Amino acid sequence: MKLKKLLIAVLAAVMVLSLGQSVAFADEAADDTVTVGITTAPVAFDMLLYGAPTQMQLVFEGLFDLNPLTGEIEPWLAESYEWVDDCTLRVKLHDNVYFSNGAKLTAEDVIYSYKRFVDSAGIQSANYNMFDFDKCAAEDELTVLLVTKAPVGSLLMNLSKFTDIVCKDYYENLPDADLWDHTCGTGPYVVDENVSGAYTSFTLRDDYWNQEYMPEVKHFVLQYYSEPSTMLIDFENGAIDMVIGLDESSANRLDNGEYPEATLVKQTTNAVDYLILPEYVEYFQNAKVREAIAHAIDWAAVADNAYGSLGKAATSVLPSNMTNYYKNEGTYEYDPELSRQLLAEAGYPDGFTIDTLAPNLPPAMSMYETIQYYLSEVGITLNYTANEMSAVMPMVAMGQVDFFVLLCNSASSVPDPTAVLEHARADAMLQACKITDPEYNEYYQDFITNTDETARKEDMNWIQDWHKENCWLLPTAESLFAYAYGPKIKNTHITTSMMAELRFTELN
Repeated sequence: MKLKKLLIAVLAAVMVLSLGQSVAFADEAADDTVTVGITTAPVAFDMLLYGAPTQMQLVFEGLFDLNPLTGEIEPWLAESYEWVDDCTLRVKLHDNVYFSNGAKLTAEDVIYSYKRFVDSAGIQSANYNMFDFDKCAAEDELTVLLVTKAPVGSLLMNLSKFTDIVCKDYYENLPDADLWDHTCGTGPYVVDENVSGAYTSFTLRDDYWNQEYMPEVKHFVLQYYSEPSTMLIDFENGAIDMVIGLDESSANRLDNGEYPEATLVKQTTNAVDYLILPEYVEYFQNAKVREAIAHAIDWAAVADNAYGSLGKAATSVLPSNMTNYYKNEGTYEYDPELSRQLLAEAGYPDGFTIDTLAPNLPPAMSMYETIQYYLSEVGITLNYTANEMSAVMPMVAMGQVDFFVLLCNSASSVPDPTAVLEHARADAMLQACKITDPEYNEYYQDFITNTDETARKEDMNWIQDWHKENCWLLPTAESLFAYAYGPKIKNTHITTSMMAELRFTELN
């Protein structure tokens, strides 16, 4: 009998994987169930392996949270907190938080959760090496003292994403190390079923501690697709209620009204692409040359050619969704006449020639081709040789390229400028990208070490102004991700494609 049941389950999973059709759950059409199409399936329900953050956020939580409704970092599992000094954060936990196995959240769980990342030496260990675990301590059951080796201005942000708190006793005694079917978190949902590559279903916990943010959706089904086009077909047929990670073609179909009841949202990522003008290149040491290049290029055309409808010209060195820090500087005005004038004033009335390397990625190739055209219109010849990214980046690191478009689409999903601009600091690993100006680095260092949020915003405003004026690093484009939802859903709030916070979904 057990063998027969197992064969039935295996056949059902194979049908889902081979046909790419909707999972036929008995309650799929229920008003309290939302089925979501997504292109990222979990490799494990454990952030040690990076996992799939969209799924993780339904099950796990951190001390803090970037609230998509307000754009602010807020205490979450933390009831309150105080800075004892620049390296010491005291956090008081809520007294009513319980894991899904019934265990109460304690300060020991917090320290254990962070230390296991470091002990694992895994993909995320670097995010927690900042802690001095010899000094971190549970002062009592609900009070934890977190001590860093040096001041970390983005600490609260870092403790809001990719920092899921787990139950120490549960994890230490769990026989199934991959945590595939044994999830245990403080989050609002528990996993009912997880079929690799096919779907994961979740049910809302009746005993979820945070009644203020109690989700409306009782059941989520996340259905996994390898092709956005197949996902869109199921969405248009009403088999799924929301789709995350649409490609440009699918987004354009919705934009054109092929599914009138759908709400399409295009959201920026936590990244900006840059045109880097290296300090060591003689031409670029002249400020007028850098300014001439900034005004020689139609940046909207560069973004459009690279990303189509899923891109836009960047208006700051920060992505526009970093609302706490973002300052809209605007694009450099496309003015080829001004560009020619500046080149002449710089001593290059006939222009000059640049030879460089380029990564052979489709967006980069489009950008180089477009930039090459606009520069040729003002007398600058750009010659580039395309090569594999693995061959180009070592040259960028060693400072052996004279011109470079840096694609930052894989930037951290944590929306803090530290991760976005770290490649531009004086001690950056990429020699072609670094900025050595002492005043700039003084402001940047203050930003990354200051725990006062007002001071950090002032620093970042100055940094954005500096970049706009000095033109060493020219914001090129922001790529967008697209998602859509159908008539069952009133609203949802997604900050990044990697970490869609489905728990804030509102139903009609």
